Amino acid sequence: MSACSTALPLALCLTEAETRQLLRITGADGRPGRPSARARAKAETVSPVLRHVLAALTDIPAIAMGNDMTLLEGNRPAAVLLGDFASMATVERNFARLTFLDDRWRSF
Repeated sequence: MSACSTALPLALCLTEAETRQLLRITGADGRPGRPSARARAKAETVSPVLRHVLAALTDIPAIAMGNDMTLLEGNRPAAVLLGDFASMATVERNFARLTFLDDRWRSF
């Protein structure tokens, strides 16, 4: 374990179970074969039916979000409101990341 993976749970006063969960979700638990966040995001796709529904919603912003809060697809009103996240790199399209780290999103 790295210094960060031991210091962070201590600083946050995490229990042993919470520390295991933190290490598991960050990939710092050393388990082999765990796909990266980028690989998991690429695996999630929007079905043609959902894509059609999003396109049909022309008056309100609508988005499809993956399990890890990655913005997978949105309609035109969502692009106007939130920005064209379709042009962003996959790792930059995380809703939580945008909410806390993107200056434009933080100004909402």
